[in-house]
Amino acid sequence: MSRQYITGSGFSLERLTEHVPQDGRFYLIQDGEVASVFDSQQEAQQAYHELCVAYWSRMLRSMDMDARIRAARGLLRRDRKHRAALETLATHGDPKERAYAAESLKRIARQEAIGTA
Repeated sequence: MSRQYITGSGFSLERLTEHVPQDGRFYLIQDGEVASVFDSQQEAQQAYHELCVAYWSRMLRSMDMDARIRAARGLLRRDRKHRAALETLATHGDPKERAYAAESLKRIARQEAIGTA
């Protein structure tokens, strides 16, 4: 039994839960309805990943700073070099996040300067 979701996003990836058939397949649920069904965990995870990135990318532009910070954290879990997420945390994250993000942005800039980004 498994369920992956982001609170408030309106979507989840489920397998063997009370909300989906007990057939061992992976179900992508959007707004309470089955949006896609996958036999392969890899394909299901890829589709879920794409929804997560799209959701967090929208939230990164929110007027609510807490939502923007949560979005930046979510994006960085998927892509450690996401520039907009790093910039958000470099400015608005907690002290540890600010230091990490600032150093990551410097490293990316150095890599770009020598053409290895």
